[in-house]
Amino acid sequence: MGGILRADAKARIAQENPTPTTQEFFEGTPYEQDKVWTRSSRAILQVILVVSYIFVALSYTLTVAVTTL
Repeated sequence: MGGILRADAKARIAQENPTPTTQEFFEGTPYEQDKVWTRSSRAILQVILVVSYIFVALSYTLTVAVTTL
């Protein structure tokens, strides 16, 4: 799960030659999420993912319940 890149991470990615992908940059930061993405963007993404999962699970459950009647 990513999010919005921090300003210093975005600048460092732009400076390096050849330009690394976000994943390659993340590998170089001992996998510390706070050095790559902002906490607020990760939190928003987590909420969206949880709500999406609940929606899909409920939709599937309702579909199965209705079709078995």
